[in-house]
Amino acid sequence: MLSAFSALSALTNIETIARCTAATERECATELGRQAAGPLGAGVARVANKLEAYLNTTAGAAVFDQLWETNRAALPDIAAELEGWAAGAGIELRDLKAAALSTELAWFARKRPERHGGQVVLGLPCTLAHASGVGPQRGRAIKRRG
Repeated sequence: MLSAFSALSALTNIETIARCTAATERECATELGRQAAGPLGAGVARVANKLEAYLNTTAGAAVFDQLWETNRAALPDIAAELEGWAAGAGIELRDLKAAALSTELAWFARKRPERHGGQVVLGLPCTLAHASGVGPQRGRAIKRRG
């Protein structure tokens, strides 16, 4: 739970103390989403709006879907948590997912998939690499090829 809250609060500059008494990650995230709805909604909207034009392209939608499915499959608890945050805060889940994946999405948005026949090949997403312990936590930086 801490990882999703830390990522969202850093992303949206939330300086709110929220408390959770729920039994599951999703229920807890729903509670916390209600408590942080104002700043969370504003921050997520700001990030999602910056990505909207890219996400509305065929390539952008494909990258978004593939990134989300890769992360969801590897980190189902965090995916459930994000669903709770969105429900509690009353914000669109798609916008919250886009904000959570904004670093990767922005990187792909700067690429030109038309040079590769519209194909975008994903490696290990940054969020997954950090959460799974690959990368800087093991003493080696993740290097971008390109």
